[in-house]
Amino acid sequence: MDIKLVIRGIAKKGETLYLVPGYLNGIISIDLSTDTTCFIRMSEKRSRVGQDLYEDVLVSDGRVWCSPCMEDDIAVYDLSEQKFIYLPLPKLHERGRNLFRCGGMYEAGENVIILPMEYPGVIRANKENFEITAISWKEELYQKYKEDFTEKMFALVKDYEIDSGETYLLTNNYILKYSNIDSSIRPVRVCSENKKFAGITRLEGKYILLDRSRAELFEWEPEENDLKKIDVDLGYGGMETENEEGDACPVGLVSTKDKVIIMLAASSYLYLMDAEYRIEKIALSVGDIAAYDLKWHYMCYEFDGRNLYLPVCYENRILVIDTETWEQKTVEIHLDNESEEIAFMDAMTAEKPVTENDLFYSLEHFISRLTNT
Repeated sequence: MDIKLVIRGIAKKGETLYLVPGYLNGIISIDLSTDTTCFIRMSEKRSRVGQDLYEDVLVSDGRVWCSPCMEDDIAVYDLSEQKFIYLPLPKLHERGRNLFRCGGMYEAGENVIILPMEYPGVIRANKENFEITAISWKEELYQKYKEDFTEKMFALVKDYEIDSGETYLLTNNYILKYSNIDSSIRPVRVCSENKKFAGITRLEGKYILLDRSRAELFEWEPEENDLKKIDVDLGYGGMETENEEGDACPVGLVSTKDKVIIMLAASSYLYLMDAEYRIEKIALSVGDIAAYDLKWHYMCYEFDGRNLYLPVCYENRILVIDTETWEQKTVEIHLDNESEEIAFMDAMTAEKPVTENDLFYSLEHFISRLTNT
């Protein structure tokens, strides 16, 4: 296959993996029992040159949900009807183009929630009737905390924890506690410094946080306003391994039995940490991608309780790691010639950049709604 894929989102349901590839106009499914790959093309041309369309992915109740990266809707693929529908998101800003970048998509009871960047709040979508609601912070709350959020980015990561009916969502040096019962939002400051976190998980009753910029680990107690640094060495050099967008290499944390798996995209290892904070390294069979000069091996992951799935950048394959035996195998992403040609043409003939102004935003927004109806 000539196209070198970078997978932005991955989810698993049963024996099928669903992937959101960067730049391409659709999603990819892989049947793990037969290693069959299928490219599911979106019903209309929606991609933009040089930009990813959708990012995170979630599978629930026979539907594949894709959160927007630079779009104004949630794309939902109905597996039984084999078609896409698009759920327009509410306008969050008074001016400007209504495009979204999202830090994560989560299942919370009968709803799917997504975290839009540059907006203090969450988007809630009902899985049955598709009702979309924007739940914003109260104005006084936003004014109180807004100076603590650098780069105007609120939701940064996909990791989350659920505890006592609340979903803990990471956002800079805060944890947003989203109530799955009454949909309220409560921010808890976890650090007096201005940090960003890329992972949260629990280890024997303690919360472990992974710092996004320097791959440092911290221990956090709920309701506490400070962190305890964990003295471990993950072999990470720091800021020089950031890419041009400023995204550092830590990817996330996964709890398995009595240990935590630490994932760093620039490393050829997984790191295991036990409750005594002892570190063990697991070498990854990711190969050498240094020629691409991006220093990324993988950008997302999926964990089904036993197996960890890591899409290897530019290699068109997925590394499957059994976290009980630590055996590794590879699943290849095979697109047939017709699917590959369609994907390639979509990427090359996408919408061209347009001189943007308020009138353009309004007209495009209106036309988009008509098209999606």
